[in-house]
Amino acid sequence: MFDCDQCDAELALRVTATQSLKIKSIRNLQGHRIEQYHIHADKSIPIVRGGEAEGEMYAIETFGSTGKGIVHHDMEVSHYMKNFHVGQASVRNPKSKQLYNTITKSFGTLGFCRRWLDRLGESKYLLALKSLVDADFVNPYPPLCDIKGCYTAQFEHTVILRPTCKEVMSSNSLHEASHVESWYVADGNFLNRQLSAWLEQVTNNTNDQSNVTSYYCTTCWI
Repeated sequence: MFDCDQCDAELALRVTATQSLKIKSIRNLQGHRIEQYHIHADKSIPIVRGGEAEGEMYAIETFGSTGKGIVHHDMEVSHYMKNFHVGQASVRNPKSKQLYNTITKSFGTLGFCRRWLDRLGESKYLLALKSLVDADFVNPYPPLCDIKGCYTAQFEHTVILRPTCKEVMSSNSLHEASHVESWYVADGNFLNRQLSAWLEQVTNNTNDQSNVTSYYCTTCWI
């Protein structure tokens, strides 16, 4: 992805045996730097040229569309992420405070969707969630849409910048990391006991920790 001009690239996607759709790269979306527990960090790839430093970690994202190649926010929001920069939030409303504590305990600053809150036993929380969004304690991530009737898609890898190469961190442990999703679905809590033990085991291994972050970003939001 570093070796081609993404904005000029066009792909052909075979939908059926007899039909192909012309794909345009989505020009106003980009990959991003990843920090521990901070998925969307301060630098972007590849729209922002230069500034990348050795040892930094990035999510390299490819976005495609059969429409105009420009997306906009539309439709109902179902995905959210706690604001990484807020720190300790002062939430006064009891229901909002209870929901904020649930989000902090279960997801930290990683992304989550509303049905995950349902699985945790939360109910009648939409007004409380809206108040957290309005107060900038939680960031909403609405669907990204191109023109009506088109298809859009996204794929992502995590890379770390080495002195002589760009090392892909997310290609070899998806099978192992798939347990993350199954544990979440089974238990309804991202920080359940079994997963916590596995994360503790790989905390000191940069490769495995990077893969966990990337897999969580790209797969568990489905």
